[in-house]
Amino acid sequence: MSIKNIVLVLGLVLVAALAWFPGVDTGAERAAEDGLKRSLTTYGVVRAVSSTVAVLGSANAGVIKFGEALHPVEKLIDQFLDIMLVASASFALQIFLIKIGSHWFVSALLTIAILYVAWSMTRPREGDLRFAKSCLLLLLLVRFSMPIASFATHEIYKYALKSSEDKALAIVDKAALEEGQSAGRSGPWWKLGEMKDKAESFIAGIGASVRQLAQLIASYVLQSILLPIGFIFLFLFLARAACDRLLAVGANQRPAGIAVAR
Repeated sequence: MSIKNIVLVLGLVLVAALAWFPGVDTGAERAAEDGLKRSLTTYGVVRAVSSTVAVLGSANAGVIKFGEALHPVEKLIDQFLDIMLVASASFALQIFLIKIGSHWFVSALLTIAILYVAWSMTRPREGDLRFAKSCLLLLLLVRFSMPIASFATHEIYKYALKSSEDKALAIVDKAALEEGQSAGRSGPWWKLGEMKDKAESFIAGIGASVRQLAQLIASYVLQSILLPIGFIFLFLFLARAACDRLLAVGANQRPAGIAVAR
């Protein structure tokens, strides 16, 4: 057996061992749960801002009507809340897929598929190798793609997105806490000036918050949808290349002089 074949066999053994290693799933599941908690927390904070905006929008201070000025803000916040629900559902789906991939039955099927690939590499028939490649590729995708995608996405979040996301959420949270109780309270005509000042102050705070919503939207769409999908496709590309390499090596193992029956 050549050195190249020994390396391939050792690689298959390593993959089979990793399929049974619980640490592969623990970090990934923790990362997805952290994303789910953050998305739900952000949803709650922005929902509080939405409630405050709704109260202020329905209130009048004398001849002053705030609803018309705040209507675009309400629509933007409602759209943001819809996106946060999608992001939360995405993190929950990642947790579900990680649990499916980590089930012992999937690991057992992957181990059997690896043994079948190793056995097929010693046989001259190409059909066995192609079937083995298809089975192995599918099981590798189910077992490893979601944990790798979730863990890698979380690492990118920690080093590239966390500081800006925390800053944006703090600004939104501050607007909700500072103005949530005082905004939108109607008053008699002699307090019209005070009501106007409070409303203008609140609208200014909401304006600062709205400027952070676009950043939060980009952050959560990136880490809950785009990055996981990208890593899954990257894993699929690499796994397919590895399986093609196995197929080529297996084809080269055909005994010399064997003719293809016509």
